[in-house]
Amino acid sequence: MRFIVILAAAIGLVAGCGGGGGGSSFKPGDGEVSPTGIWEGRITFDAGESQEVVGLIAETREAMFIADDGLLIWGTATSDGNALDVSYEWALPPGFVTPAGAFGGTGEITGTFVERVSIDGSFVSRSSEGEIFTGTVATGYNDLYEDGSSLAVVTGVWLDTETGTEVLSIDATGAVFSQDEATGCVLNGTILPIDTEFNAYDVSLILQGCADPDLAPFNGTRFDGLGAVGDDLQPKDTLLFGAHGEILGVPIAIRAEYRKM
Repeated sequence: MRFIVILAAAIGLVAGCGGGGGGSSFKPGDGEVSPTGIWEGRITFDAGESQEVVGLIAETREAMFIADDGLLIWGTATSDGNALDVSYEWALPPGFVTPAGAFGGTGEITGTFVERVSIDGSFVSRSSEGEIFTGTVATGYNDLYEDGSSLAVVTGVWLDTETGTEVLSIDATGAVFSQDEATGCVLNGTILPIDTEFNAYDVSLILQGCADPDLAPFNGTRFDGLGAVGDDLQPKDTLLFGAHGEILGVPIAIRAEYRKM
């Protein structure tokens, strides 16, 4: 399964190296505005690279952005009027490093937002090797965020859209199960609504049961993130989430997309 492929790629990263946000609710009231939502647009580096990005800022102030190349950003969002600040950590997908050899780092997005319309800002990222990356983020609001969330929506069997073979089962309590027969590796955890009024889910997964000697050291590794449900062939038939973890000191970023079977 793709999760195991990601971990297999991580083995090489670990061999070559050394040793979520939260807070009070964003719920607006008394005329306050909120930057919560599903956001789609572009991230552009001052060095010239530009790519599509999708983001989610939940009512819990948790924020996550996923770029097309698998770059994952996660952190905490704060706002003052229409001013927005996101302090974040970031990680590249397995198999990728920065020119100086970093797997991830920290950063900050500052800018402005128009509630349920747009976010425009600039960012400064610092890698774990001291590199500085700067650029801009420009996104528009996707009203799928207002579709709401529920356990009933995510309950069922989901098929990985990339591999076409990996299956993720979610029961009526939000408990997750997926197993790779070749390695014995099992993903357990939960995918739960954050606020049933909005389309945002808390994702918490733990890897267990790996019998392969190369993967056994990763047993007990936890991955946390955010997800949302979208419409593709049918309403609410697609589950997209990003999750982050740390394997032997190396930050690992995961992007997953499933279609309901």
